[in-house]
Amino acid sequence: MFVPGNVFDYYLNPAKGAGAHYDNRFDVGSWRPWMTFAGISAGEAIDKPGRVVHSTSGAVPDGAERFVSLLGEHGSDVWLNEHTQEDFYYRDEAVTAALDEVAPFLGA
Repeated sequence: MFVPGNVFDYYLNPAKGAGAHYDNRFDVGSWRPWMTFAGISAGEAIDKPGRVVHSTSGAVPDGAERFVSLLGEHGSDVWLNEHTQEDFYYRDEAVTAALDEVAPFLGA
C-alpha cells in the first residue's frame, strides 16, 4: 500500500511506537467493525460539553470538524496545526500544547 510522507514511521520505528512490547499484527476479525463504525454521527446524541483538539495534518480533520458541528452549542475545538497526528502521541511540545487546551476545559 502506497502512503505518501512515510506516515507509518511512528508505528514501525522502534524509537517511537514500535517498542519492545509492540506486536505488529492486526486481527482481521476487527476489520469490519472498524470500517463500519460511525463515530462522527455519535456527536448528535451527546448533550454534554465536548472539546476536540486536532490538527489539519491529523487523521480525518474534516471528520473532526463535522463531529464538533454535531455537538452544537456543547462543542468546541482547538486546532494546533503546527503538530501532526503522531506528534500528539509522544512529542512533549505537542502533548503539552494539547493538555494546555484540555486541562482548563476539564476544570483541572
